[in-house]
Amino acid sequence: HLVIEYESAEKTAQRSTFVHRIMEIVKNIKHQETDIRSIIADTRVVQKEIQVATDQLSRAHHLVDDLVFKEAKRDANMRASYIQLSKLHTNFALLVENIQNLTRVQRECREMERKLEEVEQRPLNLQQITQDIEVVKAENADMEARLRNVNPRTRS
Repeated sequence: HLVIEYESAEKTAQRSTFVHRIMEIVKNIKHQETDIRSIIADTRVVQKEIQVATDQLSRAHHLVDDLVFKEAKRDANMRASYIQLSKLHTNFALLVENIQNLTRVQRECREMERKLEEVEQRPLNLQQITQDIEVVKAENADMEARLRNVNPRTRS
């Protein structure tokens, strides 16, 4: 699509077209930066909420653990309850660890997919950039030649 646009465009309008394209890219980057900042802020809020909930759970566990342990010293049924409470706590800790590992792996997969997409697109972008640079260089050389013709004392 860009090649067709390039070939059909007036050669004098190329510089303004390149500047316009660059400005669009910059605008898109700024928009993405805003989105990224928003996502990071949301992530931090969620992380804080998770930490608060984890702290509350830990305090509740310690309180219940102490109460059941005191009763378990006197009552055989409470000993069984205390053992079950300990197993429950251990199993939930393992569950949380597994969920954290799963989210870490999912995040790494998304990052690898993003990098793969970048690598797949890179040759096309590099080729386009190289072509754009060559066109700009040719325009610069043309302008320099015209400038020399207008003012013969100007030397490169």
